[in-house]
Amino acid sequence: MISAFFTGVMGSLFANYTSYIDPYIVFSVGDVAIAMVLVVILGGIGTFWGPLVGAICVVMVNEGSRLMFANASVLIYGALVIIVICSCPRESWESETIHQQVVSCIKGDPSMLLEVNGLTKAFAGLVAVKEVDFTVQKGEILGLIGPNGAGKTTIFHLLTGYYTPTAGTVRFNGKDMTHVTPPAACRLGLTRTFQIVKPLVQLTSWKT
Repeated sequence: MISAFFTGVMGSLFANYTSYIDPYIVFSVGDVAIAMVLVVILGGIGTFWGPLVGAICVVMVNEGSRLMFANASVLIYGALVIIVICSCPRESWESETIHQQVVSCIKGDPSMLLEVNGLTKAFAGLVAVKEVDFTVQKGEILGLIGPNGAGKTTIFHLLTGYYTPTAGTVRFNGKDMTHVTPPAACRLGLTRTFQIVKPLVQLTSWKT
């Protein structure tokens, strides 16, 4: 809410400055979009004064590049983003600990890591997933492909405990996972990610 307030104030000042505004003017300026990202990255994500310091640095770089390199400011922004990300990664021992805990849950050397038999999920009269069977061996990468609405996300929910199957079974590393909760599934080493577009503050670019 606070960021939306300042964004609205900035937009009103920008409109007053240009006397005319439309989506093309706002969203077609590449260096503005890059500068906004660079301000946060350079100043530091999750800090109070970071964006202010980042904005001061970016404005100085922007004005200096315009004087010395004319229209090459976008290239300079891109190079600066790469330098900052590569030279100032942020690590967290918590992420390493979680990774070790998940790996330690998968013990032994099972030939079959994940077994799904007759997996079915119905929402009232709508059958989203019907009698799905597949297996995943240790070290294997399996892709789940289908059009929108085919039930791919529902299957992931069923595997990790977010949904309870109407029928069928899920076994992971030899354990029955059909009716476990998401926290219990995570502790056993089975979880999923969500399509949430946000910076992973505690991970390096390589791990991200």
